[in-house]
Amino acid sequence: MSFLASAIYDEFMQSVRDMQKSEIGSLGPIVFEVSSQKIRTFKGLKRATKARYGSHEVIGSKPVLEFVGPDIEEISFTMQFSAAWGLNPQDETKKVREICEKGEANYFVLNNQTVGENPWIIESVSESVDVVDNNGRVITTQIDVTLKEYIPVINKEDKEGEEGGGSE
Repeated sequence: MSFLASAIYDEFMQSVRDMQKSEIGSLGPIVFEVSSQKIRTFKGLKRATKARYGSHEVIGSKPVLEFVGPDIEEISFTMQFSAAWGLNPQDETKKVREICEKGEANYFVLNNQTVGENPWIIESVSESVDVVDNNGRVITTQIDVTLKEYIPVINKEDKEGEEGGGSE
């Protein structure tokens, strides 16, 4: 390696060591971050927005569609956990699975802004173990995560009370 290349490499490595933690966003307790010590982020984020329609049958003609309202949104992405990136892949996957199985609703935040108006639940997590060492330790895993928008149940009686329909 030439002196110039060595100097550039040394400067780059110093900047990596000096890098401050950069928070990309979060999903409740899961913080997406990149730092010199760890990388916990996602790739392939996809967001689906749909509408709901009712179908009315008409004798001798095609059905007539009627707009009912917006449907629940979905987000999907892939996360990769690697011991080389300062993470324990099994622990990271376990955290995501636990949030899914508890049905926790959390806000999804990217770039200090919430995604959507409502919190999100993790509908599904599927895992693939990509690298295992010669002692059986998991070195790298990849999970596919699907989120669904969570709309809190509105109690009809509470809503009527707010509108002046209830009495105290």
